[in-house]
Amino acid sequence: MNKVNLDNISLTCYLNEATEISQKECHLGIISMNNKGEIRFEEDARKGSTHWERNPRLYEGKTINMTRRKDGSLRFQFKKVNTEAEDFKAEDYAFRVYTELTQALKNII
Repeated sequence: MNKVNLDNISLTCYLNEATEISQKECHLGIISMNNKGEIRFEEDARKGSTHWERNPRLYEGKTINMTRRKDGSLRFQFKKVNTEAEDFKAEDYAFRVYTELTQALKNII
């Protein structure tokens, strides 16, 4: 995942039901830019589809994934680890997890 900063932008949001956006609320949809450089977010109108009920993934790494729940909280999932491999070292694994956690949090802050 790459973090992209867009300075001095105006974002137009088209929401289906809500009139305001809360920091702890998750809206699923598409962010797009037209040929004039205008950026807009359109909320997905599909309600009730189990595909859209999932927690959106904010970061996917080699050791962890980070998702955001509907209540705005973050959740981390650890990927499968082969601790029986010859080259497995707990210190190296812990450092990779730390590095990815730091990167994931930097992407959203």
